[in-house]
Amino acid sequence: MKRVSRGGLRLALLIAVPLAVLPQTIESPQIRRVVGLNYPRVARKIGIQGEVRLIARVLEDGSVAEVRVTEDKVFLTEPAKESLSRWIFAGCTGSQKHCEVEVTFTFKLTNEICKTQECPSEFRIDVPGSVTIEAKRFPAVIN
Repeated sequence: MKRVSRGGLRLALLIAVPLAVLPQTIESPQIRRVVGLNYPRVARKIGIQGEVRLIARVLEDGSVAEVRVTEDKVFLTEPAKESLSRWIFAGCTGSQKHCEVEVTFTFKLTNEICKTQECPSEFRIDVPGSVTIEAKRFPAVIN
């Protein structure tokens, strides 16, 4: 009987693992409906900007079952989660019961000042997974 060193055994086991067991790259489901959002008023008033990274678990029918946060930003995360949870996708490919899609929401304030109570936000989507919400700043409050 031939003796195999630990390193050789480990290598032999790795080679013997069937390809079906290894993780497979799966395409993100296509977007069918997007629910936009306005720049959160409180975040806009105090000048908060930044990125929120989310992962949505998409079901076979294209609905979002769950949204997980991978990068958080105070006052921005909850509105981004609420928006993404209402998106509709084409559904998962193949025989999968669910799949995941990562979306980054970027909140930016321009250098322009909003001169009215309600300034609209610009909502842009760069498929597959990037959303930008841009808005004018509110004037500084002086007491």
